[in-house]
Amino acid sequence: MTSNIHVMVDIEGLSTDNDAPMSEIGAVKYNPKTGECFEEFEVLVDIEDSMRYSQPSATTIKFWMKQSDEARSHFNEKGLPLDVALINLSEWLQGLKDAYPSDDVKLHVWGNGVNYDNVVLCNAYKKVGLEVPWDHYSDEHVRTIVTMGREILGIDPKKEMVRKGTYHRALDDAKFQVGYVSEIWQAFERLKQGTKQAVTDVSPSQFKSVGSLTQNELACTVTHLVKFYDFTFFSERECDVSTGLVYALEMQAIMLGLIPDNWGQRLDLDCSDIMEELVTVLHRYATENKIAGWQAFASDLPYMRSAESSL
Repeated sequence: MTSNIHVMVDIEGLSTDNDAPMSEIGAVKYNPKTGECFEEFEVLVDIEDSMRYSQPSATTIKFWMKQSDEARSHFNEKGLPLDVALINLSEWLQGLKDAYPSDDVKLHVWGNGVNYDNVVLCNAYKKVGLEVPWDHYSDEHVRTIVTMGREILGIDPKKEMVRKGTYHRALDDAKFQVGYVSEIWQAFERLKQGTKQAVTDVSPSQFKSVGSLTQNELACTVTHLVKFYDFTFFSERECDVSTGLVYALEMQAIMLGLIPDNWGQRLDLDCSDIMEELVTVLHRYATENKIAGWQAFASDLPYMRSAESSL
């Protein structure tokens, strides 16, 4: 059986060209089915040495001048020569592969752009005379899965999830990318499961619990509901706000993997307790984090019996 290793890479560079001088490389092994991050890699690159192989651009330098002190701080730290930094990355990737007893290991190297992170790294390896430590078919594209999430699933966790760490620090950016790629991956997994088996054969124990929802999932769901309320003209649809929110909440519960998509037609399954628990948690999250727009429709939320008594 093939062992799949997913690695998210991110670089910081001094141009947007596919041979940009690099100042930092970050990478993290992760599981897109859960969003869990495992082994991490981070190395600073000596920009003077890196610029021996390619030229910076004035536009990108101006860009860096506008970034935060935290983002720019790595320019003041001592970095490794480009070839040494790349050797370290190769050894780290090889260590990930060596941890599997099987020789049938496939490395998936994810980068944010078909002509940037992965390509810049590959070009740098070639310039210093080193072998690229992954096959050309191992490249995976972050922006493609983001577009698929938007266009096919109607979700956009890249814009909606809570960001942690410092913008434009390589490892922090890689972890952020792991977060929203995994959210989309899991949404596709739920869609796949829905087409592979009849929902009537699924028991409640096979679904996620409300208590297992991540902070990012809560943030995305609250944002979706606020947007639904803001952009729905209920009177034109001959629908009151509360009824409209019933449909919106049930759809969110289905997308989160909490209930089956035909639960209303199943006499053997009562999901009202799950919906009440979900609204409780969402209402608490939105209230504690002072999410703009939530209170505008909070009094119209369905399934509020438990939610109101628990706050």
